[in-house]
Amino acid sequence: MANWVIAAHERWFGELFRRLREELLSNEILHADEITLTVLWEDGRKATQKSYVWVYRTSGDSERPAVLQQAV
Repeated sequence: MANWVIAAHERWFGELFRRLREELLSNEILHADEITLTVLWEDGRKATQKSYVWVYRTSGDSERPAVLQQAV
C-alpha cells in the first residue's frame, strides 16, 4: 500500500505539493515540529536508528492555511 501512495504522489500530487510548499513559504510566520521515530524495516538503516518527521504549518491568522510534512 505504501508503494501506491508513493506512486500517486509522483504521478498526480507532486505539483500540488510544490504549490502548497510555495504558499507555505510565502507566509511571514511558520510553525514547525520535529518528531523522532523508529522505522523497523528501512533499507540501509538499523532498526535502532532514529528517523525524523518535520511538520510545517502556517500561522493561525493565515489567509490560506497550509500544513505539510517531510520525512527523512
